Amino acid sequence: METIAEGILRCVSVENVVFFIVKDTHSATPPANVGRPTNGGIRIQDYPDEDSAISEALSLAKRMTYKNALYNTGFGGVKIVVSTCLDNLDKHALMDAIATALETLEGSVYTGCDLNTSEADMHYLTQKSPYVLAGIGSNINPDKTTASGVYGTILGVIGENKIQNSCFLIHGMGKVGLALAKQLNEKGATILSYDVLPERAEQSDFKNVSSQSQWWKLSFDVLVLCSSSNIVTPEIAQQLSCKTLVGSSNKFFSDTDAVTRILQQRNIVWIPEIVSSAGAVISDSIEHYAPEVFQQAKPEEVYDFIGDLTFKQTSKLLAQDNHSRDMNQRLHHLVYRKEFGSVCGLNFQSTS
Repeated sequence: METIAEGILRCVSVENVVFFIVKDTHSATPPANVGRPTNGGIRIQDYPDEDSAISEALSLAKRMTYKNALYNTGFGGVKIVVSTCLDNLDKHALMDAIATALETLEGSVYTGCDLNTSEADMHYLTQKSPYVLAGIGSNINPDKTTASGVYGTILGVIGENKIQNSCFLIHGMGKVGLALAKQLNEKGATILSYDVLPERAEQSDFKNVSSQSQWWKLSFDVLVLCSSSNIVTPEIAQQLSCKTLVGSSNKFFSDTDAVTRILQQRNIVWIPEIVSSAGAVISDSIEHYAPEVFQQAKPEEVYDFIGDLTFKQTSKLLAQDNHSRDMNQRLHHLVYRKEFGSVCGLNFQSTS
């Protein structure tokens, strides 16, 4: 393990797979994160070079910092980014190397799932390291925790009574998108499902629109991004028919400044993913700070707790009086608040 810059560790597995553990030390630390361990998932991707991997890790770690601070999870921001091709990757050897690195860091870094890592990977890693937060051994479904956070945000924007009369385009029908689509559909919503793998969007209760190359021109009320990053370009933003945009993706926009300016001009309400995609980190907070309660809790209690927190933060975001602030400025105001109370995981109470 080699320190190549402040907060950036370069590690290599026995199979010569390179990965980086990157803490967010380059932005002003929000008060809620001071002196606390960091938490962020393991992302595996075939980056063109090491600089690209580090750049993405820095960006993602910063987002984790804001997300953890907003919800006072008791963690700071970090990301583990593995730069390799998935073909013939020895996952066990990689997890062994990550476990060794985590042990060296002595509890200052916790991790879990992210892109191209699975529950099975976390099962294996948990056997090697105590610094894993992924709900292993509980009945909590990580995909449903994320979906519950997005659902709470949707309630905060449009209200529960309007769901049954609204049409949602779910962009990305992986596990999170599917869980959210089913939850909305149960409340009477109309679902347009889209995925780059069209068969994943083929559900009897949804209309599969994956064949529509210009899906953004379809008629719908709410765009829910549960797919990859950088989906909404300035050109797409100019043509969107909806009035609300939320999601679980790490980064919605290809050009954040340009897209947010267009959305504001067109009166399209968008909620930053730092607010809406926090379900997993809230669950991690309960798992780490109240482990016995977490293990005994009913899944629906955890999901409801997450949805309630994202609903409240969304409501606070929209209720701010200063209309001259854009959403990012409003979010900054909430993240850097002076009073933040107790860690959110300690506030969870189970009836089990």
